[in-house]
Amino acid sequence: MKSLLGLAPQAEPDGSFKPSKLALRVTTSPTTDLSNKSYEPYTGSRSKILVIAAEQKNMTMANGKEFSTGNHPVETFTLLDHARANGW
Repeated sequence: MKSLLGLAPQAEPDGSFKPSKLALRVTTSPTTDLSNKSYEPYTGSRSKILVIAAEQKNMTMANGKEFSTGNHPVETFTLLDHARANGW
């Protein structure tokens, strides 16, 4: 599949596709904009927080083609940082 100005998903050697260069440029950033947040400390009963992170390289789309997917660490650690700042 030839990409027109980076608009088309990029084919990978295993036959799956990854996001186009344009999609990555529009939806991602080379740096994060995390800043220290201020929360009122949590005062309820303490419980544990379970974080399950799963990654599967390919996800089958409705058209039967496979698309590369994954989880960026910022997506997980931002949640954990907010929980920590809130007193967990």
